[in-house]
Amino acid sequence: MSQRLTECVASRICHDLISPVGAISNGVELLQLTQGGVEETDLVAESAKISSARLRFFRLAFGQAGPDQPVQNKEIECIFNDLNSERASVDWQVSGVLQRDEVQSVLLGVMCLEQALPQGGKITVRRHGSRWQLTVKDVVLRIDDGLWTAIARLEVLQDFTPATVSFSLLIQNLKEQSKDLEIQIKATQISICF
Repeated sequence: MSQRLTECVASRICHDLISPVGAISNGVELLQLTQGGVEETDLVAESAKISSARLRFFRLAFGQAGPDQPVQNKEIECIFNDLNSERASVDWQVSGVLQRDEVQSVLLGVMCLEQALPQGGKITVRRHGSRWQLTVKDVVLRIDDGLWTAIARLEVLQDFTPATVSFSLLIQNLKEQSKDLEIQIKATQISICF
């Protein structure tokens, strides 16, 4: 991984964790001031749950992944159940033991779709044999044509940011796995298949 890619991954992780960790800090401060109440305790518990889920998500999305490393489906379901209180939710319609390199690509794909959902939405994830399909329907979309054109062609991105690093990593992963990619974009729908 290039130094620029590494820096963007680190920035992305910090950006996504600063809010729930800040909420935990605020909740602890409130607990200290008020000698603890139900609302403050709930704030800390919810923020801790989201922070933990985000860390588990990032470990699978950005960590080293080999083709022979299994991931239990239950682990992925738990991550998304904990994160589904956030703006974008994931409807995980997959079962069985999964390969970590494939799961990594799926999670990067989820991150790419999140970029296109300024008002949130539900991302549905399915697997048909060895093919994965990630779909968002009936939502307001914000499409960066350059990013989506590059990813559709599996072109290496020269100019990426922490917010778009998932596009670069997904392209890299799919090339390493010798997978092709199909993208369909309509007015209120995006579908990614690989």
